[in-house]
Amino acid sequence: MIFIINISNLCKRYGDNVVLNDISLNVDKGKMIGILGYSGCGKSTILKIISNLESKDSGNLINNSINMGFVFQEPRLLNWINVFENVEIVIRDKVKSKSLRKEMVDIVLDKVELLKYKNFMPKELSGGMRQRVSIARALVINPDLLLMDEPFSGLDFRLRLDFIDLINSIFSSENITGIFVTHDSREAFLLCDEIYIFGRDHNFSKKIVLDENKFDRKLDSSSFLKFDGEVHSSYKFRKRWCKKNFLEV
Repeated sequence: MIFIINISNLCKRYGDNVVLNDISLNVDKGKMIGILGYSGCGKSTILKIISNLESKDSGNLINNSINMGFVFQEPRLLNWINVFENVEIVIRDKVKSKSLRKEMVDIVLDKVELLKYKNFMPKELSGGMRQRVSIARALVINPDLLLMDEPFSGLDFRLRLDFIDLINSIFSSENITGIFVTHDSREAFLLCDEIYIFGRDHNFSKKIVLDENKFDRKLDSSSFLKFDGEVHSSYKFRKRWCKKNFLEV
């Protein structure tokens, strides 16, 4: 299988603080890869290094992607322009045709179910709707790699489930590869094909491969209980964090 990202022996520190220690990760084309771990373990730093927002200290990174989209925890919208313009501005320099830009923006706004809100200002939108605009901004460049840094963290769980359905639907119809960072095992289970779990030494303690069709996965199933048990066993040294993030369904 063709890989999009290959990372080997990646290390990163800020001063005396080790953030990433000998990280190795492979992302095959068409897969959704999850990176699961507690806050501050270095999950987001991996995405920043892949997208050149941060530099690595050592190790190897091979990036075969052509276009990368990035969905951050916060929408980061421009409050003085409307929804359409917030998405269109991303491609304004690369796509000179105004009519083509309109077509491209309308397509992605329709995918995230915001086409009828295209003339709304960000302040008129709910938090979930603003995050949908953020996803549209990432999709409008036709990415072959989509990086998502805990994009549902500010949403209630029912709304998160709606977003998971949206992302799964988009990935099933588009030729996109993804890396999804989260601290929530439920999100990882419902979205990802392979999940790398952070351990105590700022590296991965386990990799779990999920073969079950994403659209068939249920949080009240035996397969989730098995997955959650495997994740929980990797975090015995962080029992309080496990109880908070993994055992609530």
